[in-house]
Amino acid sequence: MANDFIRRDFDCAHCEERFGYPIPISLLASESAEIIVSCPFCGGQSLADLTPWADKSSEVLMGDGEAPAPEAIGNRYHFPERIPTTPVEQSDGDSDDK
Repeated sequence: MANDFIRRDFDCAHCEERFGYPIPISLLASESAEIIVSCPFCGGQSLADLTPWADKSSEVLMGDGEAPAPEAIGNRYHFPERIPTTPVEQSDGDSDDK
């Protein structure tokens, strides 16, 4: 579906170019929100930790119904204009040689 992702800008940890990448909404509801992104310019893979921008505050609402289950309440995020990343070390793929 079209609303299953949000698009944000990232800084490549390898070539420092700015690029857009979709973030799955389901990832933002998880405890540790980390995503590996691939730069379209250099092809490098970088890790983006999204948890520093999660808003952990609670909002108190008045109402007559039951409170929602804790897992039904997702985190709100306040992302910077460009999300920084760290390089991901890629394995050689030759470790399975026999």
